[in-house]
Amino acid sequence: MIKQSSKIIFSYLVKQIFFNFILITFILSLLIFGNRFFLVLNASLSEGLLSSELIPLMLMKFVKDTPFILGLGISLSVVYSLSRLYKSSEMIIIRTAGLGSYGIFKKIQPLVILFVLLTSLLSFYFAPQANIVVTSIKENAKSRPDYIFIKEGIFQQFKGDGNVTIFSPKVSYIDNSNNQLLNDIFIFSENKFQIITARNGVKEIDPLSGDVFLNLSNGKIYENMGLSGLSPPKVTDFEKFNLKIFTPNKKIFTASNNSNTKNFFELLNSRNGKDLSELMYRISVPISVFVMIFFAILLSKHNPRNKRNFGIGYTLITYIAYYNLMIYVYEISGELKEGIVLNFLLVHIIFAIYLSAILFYRKKY
Repeated sequence: MIKQSSKIIFSYLVKQIFFNFILITFILSLLIFGNRFFLVLNASLSEGLLSSELIPLMLMKFVKDTPFILGLGISLSVVYSLSRLYKSSEMIIIRTAGLGSYGIFKKIQPLVILFVLLTSLLSFYFAPQANIVVTSIKENAKSRPDYIFIKEGIFQQFKGDGNVTIFSPKVSYIDNSNNQLLNDIFIFSENKFQIITARNGVKEIDPLSGDVFLNLSNGKIYENMGLSGLSPPKVTDFEKFNLKIFTPNKKIFTASNNSNTKNFFELLNSRNGKDLSELMYRISVPISVFVMIFFAILLSKHNPRNKRNFGIGYTLITYIAYYNLMIYVYEISGELKEGIVLNFLLVHIIFAIYLSAILFYRKKY
């Protein structure tokens, strides 16, 4: 009978927490992804990102945030679910059955283990993979010449396909994309000794390959210009002419130089301070989730007669403080050669003491 009632309590608690977790995490995801959207969109103007790179970059940055989102989501769902049970006096029945804060923690332990494993997987595997993609996109954007974004009334030279120089007195963008409309175009190809003129042209960027083309119309091609002793200059009229002006040299970035892109075993075998700091940070993320779930159980406890309950607010502030302190220690520890493990342990010790103080305070209720 006791075992049966225990299973019923466990099932009830888990359903309540999991349902609220889905709702809370969905809201948090929308807020954080929206924030990432505006940050990436703003950065694209200064970093020269292509429109086809914006969505992958936003998604990868969002993947990096998922350990934080999951940890905060489960913490808030625990405190919210249990607070509602206290408010309806259902938790009084559960506590009468002999379940204290630690007992509740044990009952939802499978759920706790699930989220610790999820955040560990995200922290140790998916976040580094996302960092590789983010680094690759940003580094390729840095190596991309400003020439891709043709400027009005300026001779722009590019050392690439044909070593060309382009001039257009009038340039405008098409439909808020990276494509541009050019008028009265002058192009000089140093390698081919060609001069190309065209009345109109459209600069287009292939969204998949990143190749840049000029689709020219109503123009002339002057060949063998400036080549003495060879065949005479040749002039060809055209109505349509497609010219590739840039082929990106996409680099594949590995984890060799960046600690945040290395896998667990590379970090474990490294003696570099930044690598050790990265390793301790990844280990700290699932630990923080474990600590915060128990902390949320403590904060959910309140008198049902008391209409005020600041448990959700306290949980939110504590988790953000906990996470930011880990990031701060992570950043300063990268420059150190020793004491890195102790620095991260101190973070968890501080919050363990805080949790113990809350536990001691709650005993009198």
